[in-house]
Amino acid sequence: MNGVRSRPVVLMLAAGQARRFGRDKRMVLLCQSETLLRCSVRSALDAGLDVIVCLSARRGDDAIVPSISRMPARVLRCSRAEEG
Repeated sequence: MNGVRSRPVVLMLAAGQARRFGRDKRMVLLCQSETLLRCSVRSALDAGLDVIVCLSARRGDDAIVPSISRMPARVLRCSRAEEG
């Protein structure tokens, strides 16, 4: 198909600062002892979708990468995430 993707991609926006939530909601544990971010990525992958997780370029987001590093999802670091 001339390089055109034939299936949808999930663009998971996870670069926020969680000011309204009060803490990093991406790392909150759900009932199966899995973080919200990891559970969300797994659900999309289980549905047969490709996943791109958008994280900020802030140093604090470095700690999040290992939680999804063994999953077949791409990580995109956004240098201007604070701009929305």
